[in-house]
Amino acid sequence: MANPYQKKPELEPDPAVEDGRKERRRLILCVRETPLSRVHLENMLRAEAAGAMLMPAVPAFYFGPKTIDDLVTQFACRILEHFGLPQPEEYRWMGVPKKEKG
Repeated sequence: MANPYQKKPELEPDPAVEDGRKERRRLILCVRETPLSRVHLENMLRAEAAGAMLMPAVPAFYFGPKTIDDLVTQFACRILEHFGLPQPEEYRWMGVPKKEKG
């Protein structure tokens, strides 16, 4: 992926990314900068079209984290799970519990 702030980003691709794409490895880009400019969005579209997965670094609050470490662990678990690595610490949303008839 090219750095959007380089003068000629299309001429200097990252060798590690290029090798991974060539070997069809999974690529997950964790986007953290906001606001996103048009250049950012266009580069993300190109990356997705080339097979990358985009995961914004958005903290999940639905599982009731108690610390910043809980938020970081949950996000890291979500990323690692996409690489096929089991994550027993990851919170799994199972839906809203059904009320018992009574």
